[in-house]
Amino acid sequence: MHAGYDTNLLMESSHQLRQEIITYILQRTEALVHRFLPGFHIPGFMAGYRTNSYDTADLLYLLLGLRELRIDEVCGEKIVDVMPRLLKRIDGPRTETFYSFRVAEVILSLGGLDALTGLSESEKNNLRTAVDSTHILNPETGELKGWAANYWAVLARCEYNRQRLGLLADSTILDKALANTARILAGNPLGYFDDSSSGEGRYDIYSADVHLFIEPFYHLFDKELIERNLKVHVDLLEAIALENGASFGWGRSIGALSVCLTMELGALSLRRGMAANPARTLNLIRHAFEQYKSFWMKDDLIAAHRDGMTEAYRGVKRLLQMTLDCLSKLVAVAHLLEGVEDPAPMESGSDKGCAVLFPEIDILIPFEQKRNAAVWMFRNRHLTFQLPLISGVNADYAAWLHGPGVFENPVESPLVCGVPRLATVDGEFFSYGLPRRCDKIPNGIELVFDCWRRTSGQAEAPKASRRVKLQVEGDTVVGSELWSLDTTNIQAVSFQIAEAARPLLLSIEAEHQHDLPSHSQTVVDVEGMPEWRSAWGRLRRIHQVDFAPAAEIRFVWKLRPALRVAAAPANHDYLSALYLAVTPGAVVVQDAPSAQSTRNMTPKAVVGNADILHIGWPEHLFDPGTMPLPEFDAKNIEFVKALGKAPVKIMWTMHNRRPHSPIWRGQRGDDLYRAWASVADAVIHHSHCGMELMLKELPYKPEAIHVVIPHGHYGEQMAVAANRLELEKLLGIPPLAPGQMRFGVLGRAQKEKQVDMIVRAFMRAARPDQQLLVTAHPIETDTSHDPRIILLPRNGWLTREVIAAQVRVCDALVSAHMGDTYLTSGTIADSIGAGIPMIANDWAFFKEMLGDSALYHNNTEDSLMELFRTVTEEDITRCKKLTAKLAPSFAWKGVAARTLDVLRKLGTLPTYKSSETQD
Repeated sequence: MHAGYDTNLLMESSHQLRQEIITYILQRTEALVHRFLPGFHIPGFMAGYRTNSYDTADLLYLLLGLRELRIDEVCGEKIVDVMPRLLKRIDGPRTETFYSFRVAEVILSLGGLDALTGLSESEKNNLRTAVDSTHILNPETGELKGWAANYWAVLARCEYNRQRLGLLADSTILDKALANTARILAGNPLGYFDDSSSGEGRYDIYSADVHLFIEPFYHLFDKELIERNLKVHVDLLEAIALENGASFGWGRSIGALSVCLTMELGALSLRRGMAANPARTLNLIRHAFEQYKSFWMKDDLIAAHRDGMTEAYRGVKRLLQMTLDCLSKLVAVAHLLEGVEDPAPMESGSDKGCAVLFPEIDILIPFEQKRNAAVWMFRNRHLTFQLPLISGVNADYAAWLHGPGVFENPVESPLVCGVPRLATVDGEFFSYGLPRRCDKIPNGIELVFDCWRRTSGQAEAPKASRRVKLQVEGDTVVGSELWSLDTTNIQAVSFQIAEAARPLLLSIEAEHQHDLPSHSQTVVDVEGMPEWRSAWGRLRRIHQVDFAPAAEIRFVWKLRPALRVAAAPANHDYLSALYLAVTPGAVVVQDAPSAQSTRNMTPKAVVGNADILHIGWPEHLFDPGTMPLPEFDAKNIEFVKALGKAPVKIMWTMHNRRPHSPIWRGQRGDDLYRAWASVADAVIHHSHCGMELMLKELPYKPEAIHVVIPHGHYGEQMAVAANRLELEKLLGIPPLAPGQMRFGVLGRAQKEKQVDMIVRAFMRAARPDQQLLVTAHPIETDTSHDPRIILLPRNGWLTREVIAAQVRVCDALVSAHMGDTYLTSGTIADSIGAGIPMIANDWAFFKEMLGDSALYHNNTEDSLMELFRTVTEEDITRCKKLTAKLAPSFAWKGVAARTLDVLRKLGTLPTYKSSETQD
C-alpha cells in the first residue's frame, strides 16, 4: 500500500472533512448492503467461509453508529426497523468480547431488552447470553484465560454495558476488570499500555487502541490518568505517523486498522484539544482518509486480504466483519470531529518553504523507564521507518526496520527478517525482546541483545548475543554487527531481509578491514508465495545471507532502496544509454513515452508510482491531437502545476534553451519552460556556460539542485565491426579516393544548424580532395552539379546502427549552430564516441566541451569556407588524437554515476504539503 497523488485534497476544514467521511460511509454501506446483504440478510457463506454472529454484531454496530450520526435510513429501510431483525440472528453462545459489548450497546440504543417487544423471551435470553463475556475470566485464578491484557478493558466494557442493561446482579467482575485496567494504565509512569499478559513489554497498536475503546466510561477512571495517557499517545501519533496513512507499522492489527487508528486517535486529539499542531493533525486525518479510500477498499469490501494479509484469526473468514469494523471506525472519527473548530494554518517548516505533513525526525521514544522498551522513529528525505524495541513472538515484533512499501516482514510469521536466525539440531531461534543495552546516537542506535525466542523444535535457546550499531547515511542504512555464539549445537546461521514493492540493494562488507566471515549471499524470488506477504502487500524477494557457524561473526551490511524513475521517454538514445550505465539495481526505470494523449495529462498517468520524473524535452511529452492550441497550452500548464504538488521529485536535463520545434517557438515555448523550471527539484546542465545562462533566464525554485554533467558519448552504442569500405557500400555512397577527406553534416534538418551555409562554404572552397555527406536536409542550395556533395535522405528517427555507419565513414563532423533555442549539441556525443573530430563554430558550448580537439570557425560563410580551403590531413589527425583523449570524461559510466548522485540527493520520500501551499 503506497502513498497516492491526491495531496491537493489536503485541507484545514474539519467540518468539510467530517461531511466527506459521512458521505463515504453511507455510500460504502449502501453499496455493501445492495450487493452482498440484500434486505440486510447476511449470507451463510462469504468468500467461501461460513459467516457467523460476529458479522451480524458488526453490522448492527455500524447501523448504530449511522443512527447516532442522525442517518435514519439505509437502502430505503429505517435503521430502527432493521436492528430488531438482526438481533434475532445473533448466536448468543458464540458471541463474545468486542461483539458482546457491541450487541449490548445496540440494545441500549433501542431502550433496553424490555423495549424489544417484537422479540420472544427465548430470543431475549439469547441476547442476555450474547452480551455476557465473563467466560474469558478464569474463576479459579481470577486471571484472563490466555487473552491479551487489553481484554481487561474489553471485559470492563462488556460488564459496564450489562450493568446499564440491568443484567448485573453482582459487580465483582466489573470491579475487577476496571481495577486491572486501571492498574495497567497507571502502572507505567510513561503512560503506555503493555498488552502482553505477562508484562514482558509488548507495546503495539493496542497501547493506543485500549484508550479508545474505554472512551464510553472514562468517567470511571482517574481523570488526570486518562488525560495524561491520551496526551502521551497523541504525541506518539504525531511523531510516528507514516506516509501511507498508518500510525503503527509493527505488531498485530496493523494495515487498514493502523490507518483507521491514525484517523480515530487524531480526531480524539482534536476533540479534546490535545494536538500540538491541530492543522497538521487534521491533515494527517485527511491524508489517512485518502489513503484508506485509495488502497483499503476494493470491490465494496476491505482489501486487507488482497496481496497483503492479516493475522490468521483475522483472515479471509473475517472479510465481511473487518469491512464493517473499519466502516464503524470511520463512524467514530465522524463523531469525534463533530463541532471541532477549524484550526489555524500549518506553520511552514521545510527546506522547500512549505508546511510539511511528514517532517524529518530522528527520535527514540521510550515506552518504559526501567527497561529498554522503545521505538526509534526515523525519517529523512530518503527513508522512513520505525524500529520497535519490544517483546513479541514473531516477525511483526522483530527489532527491525518497519517502513511500509520498503521495509516489511511476513505477517504473523516465524520467518523473521532483519535479525540473526540460528538453527540447532532441534530448534530454530531468532534474536528478540528488549535489548539489554540501548544507546541513541545521531541518525542511529546501538543495541545489545541476549534473548532468543524459539520458533520451532524443542531445544533450549543457545547461548548467544548480538551487538549491532544501526546508522543512517543519507539513503543508506548501515548495520555493524557482532554476533557472539556458542557453536556447540548451532548448525546454521542466517540473516534475511525481505523486499517489498521497492527493490533493495544489500551489500555485506568487512569491518575494520578484517576478512569477512565465511558466508554466501543470494536473492530468492518469493513473489506469489502465500507465506511471504506482509500486512501491506506482497513480499517479492528475500535477500539471504548464510554464515558458517563461528564463535564470532562480525560484518557490516549496507541497505538502500532502489530509486524508481519515470524517464520521458526511456527509449530515447540519451536516456537509454544513461540508465544502461547506472549501477545495476540502483534504479528502476519506467517509461513515460513522448507524444502521450491529452487523456494522460495527470501526474499519476505519467509518473505511476515513480519517485522521480526525469524529463528531457517537456515539449514532446503530450500531443495536442485535434485540441486547439490555446486549450492544449492551458492544460499543459495545469498539468505542470499539478505535478509540482504531487509527491514526486522532478529532474530536468536541459538539452535545450527553448523548444526547437517550430510550433513551440516564441511565447508558447517560453511559458512552458518557465512552468517546468518552477517545479523542477534538480536540473542537469551539459555545460557551465549553459547553466549560467539558464540561471539568469528561468524562474527555478531557490532550493533546486543545479549540476553540470556532460552529455555522454555514444562510442559503445556505435561500435561496428565493418570497415569503411563496407560501411560505404552499406550506405550506398561512393568510396573515397586515396588522400580524400569526408566531412559529415548529420542529424535532423533544423534551420538553426545552417546546413545551407555549410554547403555553400564547402562548395566555395572547391577542393577536389574533399567530400561532404549531408543527412540534415532538405537544403535550398542546388548541389546537383557538385558530385562531391552526397545527400542521404532522413525520413525518420534513425537507429544507432545507421548513425554509426554515417559517422564512421567521415573524417570530421561539421557544425554551425546558431539561434536562441540551443544549449548543447548531441553531435559531440557522436564525434567523441567515434573518435572523429569536429569542425565547429566558436560557440561557448563547443569551446567548453571540445577545447583544442576541434577546428573552429566564427560561424560565417567566409570563415567556414576558409577553414575548408586550408584544413590538412595533419590537422585532422592531430584533432583526432585530442578527441580520443576526451572519451573517458564523456563515458556513460561516469555520466551515469554523477547522475545517480543527483537522483540519490533528491531522495525517495514525497513531501506532502498543506493546502495553503498549493495554490
